[in-house]
Amino acid sequence: QAFLAQASAPAPWPGCATCVRAWLRGNPFQAAMACMVLPGRDGVLVQMLLGCVCVSVLLLKWLVETWRDKLAHRVPRAFWTFCLDGSKQLAGAAWLHVSNLAFADVLTRFVGGGDECEWYWINIVIDTTFGCVVSWAMLMAINHTLKAVLGRQHSKEWVTSGHYYVDSHFKWSMFLKQAFIYVVLVVTLMK
Repeated sequence: QAFLAQASAPAPWPGCATCVRAWLRGNPFQAAMACMVLPGRDGVLVQMLLGCVCVSVLLLKWLVETWRDKLAHRVPRAFWTFCLDGSKQLAGAAWLHVSNLAFADVLTRFVGGGDECEWYWINIVIDTTFGCVVSWAMLMAINHTLKAVLGRQHSKEWVTSGHYYVDSHFKWSMFLKQAFIYVVLVVTLMK
């Protein structure tokens, strides 16, 4: 009895509490249907698998891009440059994913109606439709503003993706400026 009383106490994640209560009441089907966006070790493993899929797709993109450039007799983008460009995309996607998980939890707790998965799904749909348009518009506005304020030549290190070298010396500052614009300004403000 005491264990059942503890199981009906609020849990850190509302979906988790629903799942535990349903399981203890003898309804494993309802327990399986309870939503949790990060349900323990298995959930983390699924997240890691999805991360590996994302990296694999980026690597496939590089292979196709390199093959296409060689067929067109163009110099393909160096793998290191591709990794730097892709890392900005991965960092933005990871940050967006974490913020969607956090928003799903917060909205479930404070808005009511719906569970974590429903709120996560709503966030994803908004991000991949309206959010893409907003991100693109923000990136263009930031690029235009930087070019107007700094001048075309000085804004290059901020706005030209893949431009990380000065006199064939790699500059981390150029990469970090571009990553800052994309992850902090574009992705965070879009959210």
